[in-house]
Amino acid sequence: MLKNDDDIVKENDGLRKEKEIQVKERDDKLMKEKLTEKDKLVKEKNGLLTKKVKLEKEKESEVKEKDDLKIM
Repeated sequence: MLKNDDDIVKENDGLRKEKEIQVKERDDKLMKEKLTEKDKLVKEKNGLLTKKVKLEKEKESEVKEKDDLKIM
């Protein structure tokens, strides 16, 4: 049986909408992966900054101890 033009248009619209949904789902998934990766990098950076601050404080306290020993 031959399809009329209206049926073909409806079928094409349905396929187009289905494709748009698939593309949106794919884009959402990729964005979520990017955000997850970014969060991971931010946490790593914060950890390194914390470690840096801790090392700087240790260095300051060692310098202070040396200065205190020189004074004595």
